[in-house]
Amino acid sequence: MKTDGLIRDLGAEFENLPDDIQSLIETYGHGDCHHLTNFLIEWYNFPVVAVMAENSGMPVHSAARLEGNRTFDAYGINTLDRTCDRYREGCKDYLGSDAYIQEVDEEFIAMHAGCQLDDDFETVREDLKTLVDFLGIDLNALSEASRAEKVTDYIQS
Repeated sequence: MKTDGLIRDLGAEFENLPDDIQSLIETYGHGDCHHLTNFLIEWYNFPVVAVMAENSGMPVHSAARLEGNRTFDAYGINTLDRTCDRYREGCKDYLGSDAYIQEVDEEFIAMHAGCQLDDDFETVREDLKTLVDFLGIDLNALSEASRAEKVTDYIQS
């Protein structure tokens, strides 16, 4: 499977998506993202990034980092720019802050998740399978390519 350059922004097609995919986006795109990210770390060894509130340094979202400055999360495969932009408006509205993306590690995700991350691994696994099948992607191939590339802190203008 060719992974470089692949983009599939489910947010752009949200209204036309099946109900189960919309529900997964709402769950893991707005609330349980750290659970999905932790699963992707544990099972696929993805490097990860967090969208951070600039004024507090608190994460507002997390995602697997793919090669080529892309991310994988409930919204599919997007650029780092698009992922940050998706959460920037909420940062400004609710936290009075801009947002930026930073590469983080498993401990950082666990510290900010607010609960035991592995409690729901079976549910997350089933939900992720539904999302991956819908997207038609191979997480093993994406993960392998992603571990070969390192990203430094990425701040948008």
